[in-house]
Amino acid sequence: MANSTTRLELLATSPAISGSRAVATKAAPDWTPDPAYSVSDAGEVLSELERILASDAFDASARNRAFLRHVVDETLAGRADRIKGYTVAQEVFHRDADFDPQLDPVVRIEASRLRRSLERYYLTAGKRDALRIELPKGGYVPTFTLRRLDDGDADAPIFRATARAPVVVVRPFANLSRVADDKAVAVGLADEVIGRLAACDGLAVVAEDAARSGGPAGSGRFILQGSTRRSGTRLRVTAHLLDHADARYLWTRNFDRTLRAGVVWPLQEEIAGAIAQAIGGPNGVLRALAARSHPRN
Repeated sequence: MANSTTRLELLATSPAISGSRAVATKAAPDWTPDPAYSVSDAGEVLSELERILASDAFDASARNRAFLRHVVDETLAGRADRIKGYTVAQEVFHRDADFDPQLDPVVRIEASRLRRSLERYYLTAGKRDALRIELPKGGYVPTFTLRRLDDGDADAPIFRATARAPVVVVRPFANLSRVADDKAVAVGLADEVIGRLAACDGLAVVAEDAARSGGPAGSGRFILQGSTRRSGTRLRVTAHLLDHADARYLWTRNFDRTLRAGVVWPLQEEIAGAIAQAIGGPNGVLRALAARSHPRN
């Protein structure tokens, strides 16, 4: 009993664990924070961790799975203050004692990929999970937030949008380079696009695998697809937005960039941001379509 009390005290005093802290996300409009709840048992967090790791929707690499497990275990053990880029590099990525984060950005890059994997999981299979594990930007200490559905939402569909909210299904981007390493660029770009679109007001965003499992349908659905191909150091990303009802191309654009060592991740973020703004931004194509469909008197 004494050991249990110690664990609960650690949980209660850890700044990373909160039942009242709301996670700002527009990807899950049917969730609301419950300030009356608190995470009182490490078992709840560990159960959620195992649920994530066992899910096909969590597409993280083996070492990023180890990364997630490590930071969760360290936090629950009361050692969150030890979770630094240097210690993660040594204990998870097996870097030597002379590791320099300024010369080797492995932890920052992999943390970004892990965040995208968690984001995608909670957009799809984990949409209704009662507890969320997240890795806030700017650090590597995870946060655990307990949530519950609004009253009356117990039988609500997994994906729900307002009556006129357009639904965008994001397909995996195709790698046309036939270079195995370039597949990671295509996968990461699609994940980044999902995250950026999910932050746009008035949109419901669904990954294609989730849509096949019973996501929203109807005339309000659009398909975003694209491809990447490389020639030497030149990278071309092509993106298309189609109307699901009749397969019309509503928008298409090419993004040509120069690849340099260590800059793939910033390129993914920059291109994904441009795609999200062009589609779901204030002056984006979906806003223009909505304005034409519902003109003001």
